[in-house]
Amino acid sequence: MCPLLVDIGLSLSQIGWMYGMAAYSAGLVGSLVAGVFIKSLGRVRSLLFSTLLLAGANTLHFLPAWGFTDLTVLYGVSTLFNFIYGMTSVALSTMMMDNTRLKTAGTDYTLQATILFIGSLVAAGINGFLATSIGYSGVFITSGAITLVNAIIVAKGDFKYGEGAV
Repeated sequence: MCPLLVDIGLSLSQIGWMYGMAAYSAGLVGSLVAGVFIKSLGRVRSLLFSTLLLAGANTLHFLPAWGFTDLTVLYGVSTLFNFIYGMTSVALSTMMMDNTRLKTAGTDYTLQATILFIGSLVAAGINGFLATSIGYSGVFITSGAITLVNAIIVAKGDFKYGEGAV
């Protein structure tokens, strides 16, 4: 979203406050809330619930792309997205930890996290090209759709935990 914010005329200071303070603070709160959901709903349902919410939050980014650039809208979209992203990250990390072998847990988790990180870098690079060809709103709608596909994968998943799960 940051390139869009630059393109609509926000200063780097405004973007810094929006993401560096408000949105990341919301992400921290979302991470804490995730613990409550994981405890009450369980790991898989928490990941599914937060992934479905994340699909909606991804899609909400089309609002600024369509010209809704009031700071209230921009702060609302960025903080909501980061709140839900924090929830999703904790649920995903919990399941990644569950899917490690006892004797190689650190290596197994690091491998999973590295794959996730590399995938994020590739997606970020592709998004730059996509934004040029289909526009920001196309990127955000596509991102929401991909997140929905991820939710379907979680819903249909056969998750095994503990020793030898990876």
